[in-house]
Amino acid sequence: MIERAVIRNEAAVTIEDLREEAAAPPRREGSGRKLNPGMQRQWRAFADKFIAGASFDDPSQPLPRIGGLGWMRMPLPGGHWITLWRRIGNADAGAAAILAGSNGHAEFEALGEERAIVDEEFADAGLPAPEWERKEKNASISLSWPAPQPWDEQSEEVQRAALLAAANQLVNSLRPRLERAARSAALSA
Repeated sequence: MIERAVIRNEAAVTIEDLREEAAAPPRREGSGRKLNPGMQRQWRAFADKFIAGASFDDPSQPLPRIGGLGWMRMPLPGGHWITLWRRIGNADAGAAAILAGSNGHAEFEALGEERAIVDEEFADAGLPAPEWERKEKNASISLSWPAPQPWDEQSEEVQRAALLAAANQLVNSLRPRLERAARSAALSA
C-alpha cells in the first residue's frame, strides 16, 4: 500500500491525506440503507461540480476536498476546518465550522464574545444566524437546511449554491478572527 500526502505551506504547514475514499466498500448512512455505487457516483459528481465552481471572497481560502461519502472538508486557521455535507438519511445539507480540542473551545469562547456581530454578518449576507454549539471534544458554528429527494440537476444546483453561500460566509466571518487568534498565540508563545 502506498500512501501519499501533500505538505502545503500557507503561513502554517498543512498535511493532507490524498488516499482515495472510493476504495472503501459501500457503507450505510443514517437511514440504515446500504449505499450503492450509483449513490457514490452521484455524490462524487455533485462534489466535483461544487469544487470546480467554488470561489470565496477571501482568495487565501483553499478549496474544499472530498472527505468521504456525503461530505467535504476545507481548512481554517489554527487547525480548524469547515465541513460541508449533504445527507440522504436526514434529507439535509449544511456547513459547519469545527473548532477542535481545548484550543477550539478557547477560540469558540472568544468568538462567542462577538456572536452578535457574527450573526449580523450572516443576516447581511441573507443567511439565518448560525447555530453555536459547544460539545465535549469540539465546538461548532453551523447552518443546515432541508434537502429532500429526489436530487435532480435543478435541486442539486440549488443545493450547491446554498452550500457555497454558507461556506463563504463562514470563511468571511471566522477566518480573519481565527487568523488574529493564531497570530496572538504565536506572539505570546
